[in-house]
Amino acid sequence: MADLHELSVNAEVFGILYEISKELGTGLSQEELRASLRLIENGADPTALALVVKQLKEEVKRMKAEATGAQDIP
Repeated sequence: MADLHELSVNAEVFGILYEISKELGTGLSQEELRASLRLIENGADPTALALVVKQLKEEVKRMKAEATGAQDIP
């Protein structure tokens, strides 16, 4: 079980990683970043994961645009 110091260090490291993520313009929420880090810790290829995340974000954007366009048609 992690002690309080280790938890504090982990929170600080995550905070730094999240700030870097924001500066790089990844668009990842804290929850998405945590999930990505867990996947990488469990052996996911970071490059492949980045590609999948990018594709998913593009697909969501496309679907939102389609939904908005469909609502504009009487």
